[in-house]
Amino acid sequence: MVNRRVLSILSEINSKYPAGIILRNGNPDYDLLIDEIAKNEEFNEYEDGIHQFAHFGFTVSHDRLASWLIERSIETTPSQALNELKKYSESKSILIQLIGVIDNYFETSLSEEFHFCNGVILKQDFIDLPLGNETIRSPINMPHCLLEIEFQQFKKSKKNNAPYDKIHQVVNALGLVTPIDLGINLLAIGYFPSQSTVIPMGNIPKGWSMQSSKRTSLIPPLIKHHLLRANHMIEKMNNCNEKVKQLIDVSLKRINEYGFSMNPIDRAIDLRICMESLFLGPDNNDHNQLRYRLALRGARYVSNTIEEREKNFTTLKKAYDLTSTAVHTGKLNKAHDQTILDQAASITRNALIKIIEEGKPVDWLKVELS
Repeated sequence: MVNRRVLSILSEINSKYPAGIILRNGNPDYDLLIDEIAKNEEFNEYEDGIHQFAHFGFTVSHDRLASWLIERSIETTPSQALNELKKYSESKSILIQLIGVIDNYFETSLSEEFHFCNGVILKQDFIDLPLGNETIRSPINMPHCLLEIEFQQFKKSKKNNAPYDKIHQVVNALGLVTPIDLGINLLAIGYFPSQSTVIPMGNIPKGWSMQSSKRTSLIPPLIKHHLLRANHMIEKMNNCNEKVKQLIDVSLKRINEYGFSMNPIDRAIDLRICMESLFLGPDNNDHNQLRYRLALRGARYVSNTIEEREKNFTTLKKAYDLTSTAVHTGKLNKAHDQTILDQAASITRNALIKIIEEGKPVDWLKVELS
């Protein structure tokens, strides 16, 4: 049941003042509303405190609550405004939309949405997105895709439980199945109240946080085949044991960043980190054998014939030398170098996919001795 006295004051303000007018302290009707709010225990949680919204905190006060009630009463009705406030006050949590913007677009033959198995929804042609009573404007002034997932957060929790990992899982899975020299670029992440959530404050810190300073020279289209393959990879990743997830975590991110970076030195460094993380892991103390062991493990693990092993072994050794040059001098000497790095990246990505498909830790000693 709504507070009848507050409802009466709001109704009087609605009938007395024209739409669009802003009431401030000193106005007798505004001060009366604040006084009535202050003396009712049901509004105690709005007395100079902080409520949580994702990883932001927003301040609440009787003054801010009065302003919101007046604005919301004009937008809807005094009764609805108080009912929305009551619903928010009685709830322990709120629903939030986590939205990521990626630097890609759908082929026009695809439907507008694709639902991944981890709960993330991919939508195409995003410039303006209707969400509840407002429209969210993309941080990029051209059509892009968005990745969207809804999550629940306790109002007074100081822990941000936003499912970033699921957004990044989709990005990395798409990076595994699109061309090796392109990659998927997560440009921005934003938090917004879900369509079913009304938060009785006007100062919620919603908006965009830019994520990547890297930019690819070519934005690849996403076709249905990519989305289905990426979804399959996500299912396999979720079924992997924890040791496998730890093994592939860094490599997944770096192989994707190798694809979308325009800077050849950044690409080389990303590839080096990816190869060492995947093929060497913590067993990288003997620096004299790193190059040989990395190339041997990679070539044996992904190759089906002796000829393939020899070719992949040579490619990985050359790539190790090239990435060493990039790390220590900041230079790559030949245009041919990039071809070798792309070949090594493909070998490394194939190894990543094989590990994910098998879903169990790799015994590298057995691989070396096989």
